[in-house]
Amino acid sequence: MRARLGAAAASGILVAMACPGPGLWPLAFVALTPLLIAAEGQSVRRGAALGAVTGLVGFALTLRWLAPLSAWGWLALAAYLALYPALFGAVATRLLRGGLWPRAAVPAAWVVLEWARGWVLGGFGWGALGHALAPAPILLQLAALGGVALLSAALAGTATALAAAWPAVRGRAWRRAAGPLALAAAIPLALTAHGAVILGGADGGEVLRIAVVQADLSARDRWDAGVVATALDRYATITDRAIADEPELVLWPETAIPAPLDEGAGLAIRSRALRQRVEEVWRVPLIFGVAEPAPAAPGRFLNAAVLYGPGGVRAPSYHKRRLVPFGEYTPLPGLLGGLERPLPGPEFVFGAGGPPFAVGPARVGVLICFEDVFADEALARAADADLLVILTNDGWFGDAGARQHLAIAQLRAVETGRSIARAANTGTSALIDRRGRIRARAAPGPGHATAALARARHTTPFARAPDLVPLALLALVLLALADALGLGARARAARA
Repeated sequence: MRARLGAAAASGILVAMACPGPGLWPLAFVALTPLLIAAEGQSVRRGAALGAVTGLVGFALTLRWLAPLSAWGWLALAAYLALYPALFGAVATRLLRGGLWPRAAVPAAWVVLEWARGWVLGGFGWGALGHALAPAPILLQLAALGGVALLSAALAGTATALAAAWPAVRGRAWRRAAGPLALAAAIPLALTAHGAVILGGADGGEVLRIAVVQADLSARDRWDAGVVATALDRYATITDRAIADEPELVLWPETAIPAPLDEGAGLAIRSRALRQRVEEVWRVPLIFGVAEPAPAAPGRFLNAAVLYGPGGVRAPSYHKRRLVPFGEYTPLPGLLGGLERPLPGPEFVFGAGGPPFAVGPARVGVLICFEDVFADEALARAADADLLVILTNDGWFGDAGARQHLAIAQLRAVETGRSIARAANTGTSALIDRRGRIRARAAPGPGHATAALARARHTTPFARAPDLVPLALLALVLLALADALGLGARARAARA
């Protein structure tokens, strides 16, 4: 059993290594293979233990950027998320004993459980296996058809085929290994061929030239009262340089101004000065993040996105709908209110979203930070918009977490069929086309990046039926389990 536990841990390490930061994405195709080899012939209980080891190691390493913020939160989240691979291990051991047809449902079981953790208890879909392919846009294009779930299915399918070939390879029975090995090679080749066709097509149409600005302010200090003036000055100085690129829209990150615009006479004066700068100097619309007082909750705030335009008319703010637990609010305050929050800042309340901003003929949908982790939020914003913007502050995440978050944005672009402009306080601020390719990115530190992004209003197949693939795979898993359990019952009856 010790060797099997080591193989399960190896799968966790491979999953983490394949994720952005370090981003060795080819490992994603083989990441689950050691776990499946170890689970072969094991009991359901042992399969669950092996899956739990894979999950605990994989999520602990993938989410290692959480440890400096809260060691207990990091370990608790990794332990909770490991429950899903544990259940996968239990299911996989049963399917692997059921013959060729139930074995084919093993990748489906991984995808179904990955999908489930994206919505159970509010959902946390971070670290999906399919996210690993973000650095290789040619492999991402299947997400327009079936989302990240279809990419994860392809990766898990390759690993399952390799695991099936392993006994024959170890015994040098190459003819018996040929079929599974051919399937394992065919899946990445099919992804590549499909992506080449998609990326080879024309990507014309109208464009919007956007500049994204990052000030690289300390994530921990930015809520200090004296930082507001510094933030405004730094963002304005960088924007002065960005205007030379002749953008049609400028983006500042989430809570770029970490205080209400009407809080105190000094800030009100600065707010009027910013409006005047937009209207008379830059003459370009500006979307930026700000904390707004929540009318129904005194002392609390809404995480908002605001549009200042040259015309002087301010559109209704967009208010963030999905907040970060223990970062922006405390869940179950009666039970958990005594826990220390790892992130400084005010207490936020959930917002109601808002319509897209009008920037000339363009309609710009807004997502703020954590919201882009949820495909349904991105699809909702994309439905009435022809491109998306993401305002975020990844200063808490470290380099690895920031890269993982950027990868999620690339997948959202492919799924929705919308270009995405992403402004991040400390990076990576980037401009992503609707195929998930990064067209420009800001260098580390204070700076900006500018690119023209295509506008689009078409609806991807994934947007029409976002849960079709997971639900179809769920049906497949249930049928395969029923078949496998039936085979087991018949075998026991025959022995009796």
